[in-house]
Amino acid sequence: MGKINLKDFRMPAMKGYGSKAFYGLAMATAIVFMLFWFVGYDNPYYNVNDNGNGNFNAPMLTDLLLIFIGIVCCGAIATASWSVVRSLRLRGHGERKENNIPVKAIAYGVALATTLLLMLTLAFGSTEPISINGNEYSDSWWLRTADMFTITSISLIVIAIIVIIAATIANNRTR
Repeated sequence: MGKINLKDFRMPAMKGYGSKAFYGLAMATAIVFMLFWFVGYDNPYYNVNDNGNGNFNAPMLTDLLLIFIGIVCCGAIATASWSVVRSLRLRGHGERKENNIPVKAIAYGVALATTLLLMLTLAFGSTEPISINGNEYSDSWWLRTADMFTITSISLIVIAIIVIIAATIANNRTR
């Protein structure tokens, strides 16, 4: 097994609009989260039903954070959809191989598998009510949606880890 050099883990140089968008999004995220945590975070939550139990916070900028998260999620979905459509259109109608790797089949397979995983995790997501700040939350659509994103994210992370380990082992065997 060869030596691992830290220079192998450097980020590639980013140029153009992509890097500007990345740094802009990173700065906006940092600003919104700092505002959320440092401006009015310690407002006590008051609910008539629990006689003003001071164990919960009602941060002042929760709405700003939720709107920001919604905008980022919508942007991510739009960008991912555009990327998939663009990638599949660039592949053309013929059998596309690069360096004897079936890139068209891989692109279609990844798009189909991700869509199927999202649909399955939505279909089998839990609708069991949960308690949030002492109140029961029972909207089945949003409970299923939260389960869908959580389970899909964890599944894709586990799959990525398995693929990285398998590729590393296979790459080390060919040396």
